[in-house]
Amino acid sequence: MPFLVPFLKMTCIHFILLLDKGSFPAAVVKCLPLLSLIWFVCLLGVSDPHIHRYNRRIVAALCWCCAGDLFLVWSEANEVYFLLGLASFSVGHFVYTLAFGWRPFGLKEFLFTFSVGIPGLAVLASCVTGVMRYLALGYGILILVMQWRALAR
Repeated sequence: MPFLVPFLKMTCIHFILLLDKGSFPAAVVKCLPLLSLIWFVCLLGVSDPHIHRYNRRIVAALCWCCAGDLFLVWSEANEVYFLLGLASFSVGHFVYTLAFGWRPFGLKEFLFTFSVGIPGLAVLASCVTGVMRYLALGYGILILVMQWRALAR
């Protein structure tokens, strides 16, 4: 779709510019791809509460993930920003999961996602210690649930 061209351009700009992490320009450039996706979904429609419920949830999830990106830009300066970014992305992925819905169940998608994902999470857990291990596992499971629901949709 031609509406996705701005997203592709903004993504290229983000990777080409290599701005200093922790700067305001870096934060703006980091958010541009998500802002263009928000614009794209809004063009598809978000006003009708019955027809556009899915689109509104996707926009909400994109906004939470955009906030997560903003926090991660400054995460090297303060660990609190990393945790706020992780929390923002977690809320965003939870909202994506709500948008995708719970029907149909998608047994094949469930088995595929978790048979591949759980061993990957086990490897990740072995590389991380302390509280970060539990945060990584929780976030990883949230990502797996979101992937399963997206595939089953």
